[in-house]
Amino acid sequence: MRYIDSAYGRSVRSDIMSRVIMIDLSKALFIFLSIFIVSFSAFLFFVDQDGKYDEHYELMSHVAQYCESGDWVDIPTYSFRDEKFTENANFQGKIITADMRMKKMTDERSELLFVTNPNFSLVFFGGRDVEIAGRYKEGSQKKVLYVDRIKCIGAEAQENIKDERQEMMQFITKNKNNIIEDPDEFIVEDITFVDESVVYVYMVQKNGENRMQKLYLVQMEKNNDSYTMFTLATYKLDNQKFVLVDGVDDYKNARQTVYEYNKKADRWTLAR
Repeated sequence: MRYIDSAYGRSVRSDIMSRVIMIDLSKALFIFLSIFIVSFSAFLFFVDQDGKYDEHYELMSHVAQYCESGDWVDIPTYSFRDEKFTENANFQGKIITADMRMKKMTDERSELLFVTNPNFSLVFFGGRDVEIAGRYKEGSQKKVLYVDRIKCIGAEAQENIKDERQEMMQFITKNKNNIIEDPDEFIVEDITFVDESVVYVYMVQKNGENRMQKLYLVQMEKNNDSYTMFTLATYKLDNQKFVLVDGVDDYKNARQTVYEYNKKADRWTLAR
């Protein structure tokens, strides 16, 4: 017979259907639990990653402030696989960027390689005089120093020089008419020191759809409580690059220390 229409047949079909439903519910429960576990694990992972990112961002966004104040930057410890850093190490001097792509830093003689937590970068300190506290790598032919903490000890962190720079930058801002013909139309966006008496002054037009940008190399000569300003070179923006149009620039390869005006603090602050 093709159909079972008896009470017994109906009972068998009900039993089979109940088992099928139980099996389907078990599968659904298993799938649900699997998805929940995977999702929760992913949530915990990304929360952890976000925490690491926030920690990284928070520290790196204040590096210039730490540098200018001469405070230590404490870098969270990181464990390198199969590598041990044991003997305590200290370093004072200039560090340079040996490989920008790989973010490798060395001392000026390339005798010492600096490494740190890979979530953080030492590139900001390239070309600066710093003090470092850390540990040497065990069993390495080349001296490798793991950086635990670092601080600036160069001109940008020295109180007397900071005061002189502030005074000079305030003067430039108030007397930009000595550099540019239409001073009221432009604001000084940033000032870059290449020497204690020579700066790049970057100006941007206040208004306009395509705000004009100008760059000048200026020498500052102090006279008692004032300054005399000499424009050494003038640049114009061409194809997103500044091109020298007048004067001579002997400071193209000099170490640049950039300051931006902080409205909230009402002072010029170290930017990079």
